[in-house]
Amino acid sequence: IDFRFTPSAHHPRFPLYCPQDSPCTSTSSFVFGTPQLRQRTIMIADQIDFSVMLEQTLSIIIAARTELILFCLAFAIHHFMFGHGAVSRGSGRGKQVGKHLANFPASRSDSGASRRRLCEASFGQGAAVRGSRSAYERGDHRGVLSGWEALKKAGKVPASHLAQVVECMQRLKQDSSSILAEVLEYLQLDFDARNMGYVNELLELLAKSLDTIVVDGIVKGLPKLALAANSGSYETLIQMHFSTRSLATVAELAQSMRTAGVAASARVTVIIFKTALQVSDLDGAIRCYKDLVARSAAQSGGSSATASA
Repeated sequence: IDFRFTPSAHHPRFPLYCPQDSPCTSTSSFVFGTPQLRQRTIMIADQIDFSVMLEQTLSIIIAARTELILFCLAFAIHHFMFGHGAVSRGSGRGKQVGKHLANFPASRSDSGASRRRLCEASFGQGAAVRGSRSAYERGDHRGVLSGWEALKKAGKVPASHLAQVVECMQRLKQDSSSILAEVLEYLQLDFDARNMGYVNELLELLAKSLDTIVVDGIVKGLPKLALAANSGSYETLIQMHFSTRSLATVAELAQSMRTAGVAASARVTVIIFKTALQVSDLDGAIRCYKDLVARSAAQSGGSSATASA
């Protein structure tokens, strides 16, 4: 029997197949054709749908070919320039330093066990300080303290960073006595830190926190380090206690300076003069006033001699 194809209104994917010599009607026995014809029709329709979808996909790819080429080119350039890492181009020492820096505590979410393992790593001196500074700049105070043991072993911690370590201890609510013990222990371990230049720089930074227990404790512990407070040390102490309105302590420090034969700077003399007036120490105020007048006269004489020359 010869069939002809006629679209069906019943379903778009099921056309009618009717004999050539018979009209297609809804009551025809061949209204939907044989099962084989129905299956072949469905396959042809699926192929047509797939061809249309494939053509649309190719059209999109062709339209966006410029963007795709630029993306692939940018990815290749980035991989070529940064894929191998800067550390791999360095020496073996640079590789070890980069590895240690990568292992330094990176966030507050690190567990306590991992922090202890990381601080036990053998950092280089410079790498340990850089890693600790990086943690401080991120605000990771626990990370800084986790690496503190490694810093103490490495030594050569700048006074500025030691003050940052102390700040982290204070932010984590450690008591002043334990902080003082840590600082004195480090000063005893690091020979390069046992000099008044280092200590005065540290005292000046720590005095900004107004933690009098730590600052006074460091000064009192100087004899154990074979050191003695000088004019810079007394200036830091007097300014700190004057800021906290501890006028009695300022007067005691002034007396200690005179006993030790330490000369007071002009700034310290002004502070002692103000303190003497507030505590009604007339003799001390007169003494400071005479000292200030003598300093002013000496400076005026020096300026005149320079102008004459």
